Amino acid sequence: MSRLQGQLLILGRTTATEKVGSFLLKMSERLSGHYSEKVVLPMSRYEIADYLAISVETVCRAMTNLSHRGVITFSGKRRVQIVDRSALEEQDDGEPRRLT
Repeated sequence: MSRLQGQLLILGRTTATEKVGSFLLKMSERLSGHYSEKVVLPMSRYEIADYLAISVETVCRAMTNLSHRGVITFSGKRRVQIVDRSALEEQDDGEPRRLT
């Protein structure tokens, strides 16, 4: 039930960049058991797109956007480092922060 609620929160984001950002934060927590700055994605961009209910091109654009803004960096196709966690996190009032 907890995972389903988490996925609904991700899918409820308004923009694709917010969805991808939330997904990266959730993966950093799930894969390491705590928030980690380095994430090795267990799925391809196609699988991420299916999970987030957006196109693979949109996932790639969102990741490129985050990378160009210095929020994340890549070291390989599936290795992501979160540089600016606060840019991916929600504001204190629970409203999603606009990333685009």
